[in-house]
Amino acid sequence: MLTFVVIYNIKPFKTYRFNSLPIYFIATLALGLVSTLLGIGGGPINVSLLMLLFGLSIKEATIYSIVTIFFSQLSTLTTTFVTVGTDQFDLSYLMSIIPAAVIGGYVGSVFNKRLSDSVVSRVFLSVTFLVIGLNLINGILLFL
Repeated sequence: MLTFVVIYNIKPFKTYRFNSLPIYFIATLALGLVSTLLGIGGGPINVSLLMLLFGLSIKEATIYSIVTIFFSQLSTLTTTFVTVGTDQFDLSYLMSIIPAAVIGGYVGSVFNKRLSDSVVSRVFLSVTFLVIGLNLINGILLFL
């Protein structure tokens, strides 16, 4: 999937411009399902699919991806807390995770507004390559 993301973001080969609420619903449902099913955030996949299906710029697709991830992960957290409870988790980490996530989100949005689409696209590709590299390293270490 990440290879497709890289190829599509280097040279977009086709862009659709679907513009109906049922298509948005189905696409976002699929993105939320896959990202929570596989336990991944789904960011690069979401962004690429949103750009492909709806002809969004990388900045617009990023916003919609973040919203999709937020609500899909919120539903996963709610389900986990209701069914499993919080006893299995050390919640003390949240005292640093939550402020760090809020600050990181704020700083990222400031940079997003100031940088051009091409710069954001290069950063996006760099991070995607980093994720691919980490996956390869983890795969190799798994078999050693």
